[in-house]
Amino acid sequence: MSLLITNGRIVTSTDDYGADILCEDQKIQQIGQNLAPPPDAVVIDAAGKYVFPGFIDPHVHVTVTMVYLRSLLSTAVSTVP
Repeated sequence: MSLLITNGRIVTSTDDYGADILCEDQKIQQIGQNLAPPPDAVVIDAAGKYVFPGFIDPHVHVTVTMVYLRSLLSTAVSTVP
C-alpha cells in the first residue's frame, strides 16, 4: 500500500518547507512538489499541518525548544498505523 501526504509543511532537523511525501511499504520513497499518487495510494491532505518525516525514528534528532515543540504538535499530522 502507498501513502501520499500532500501540501504539508515538512520540518526536519535542518529544513522547513512545503512539499508532498510519498511512502511505500512504510518507507519514504520521494519528497517533492505535486507528486502523483500511485493507483493504490491513500492520500492525506496535510494543508495547514506540520509533517515530521522520520520523527518517530529514535535515531533522528530534531532540535527544538519545548515551547516551539508544543505549538507544532498542536497541529501535527500522525500517520502511524
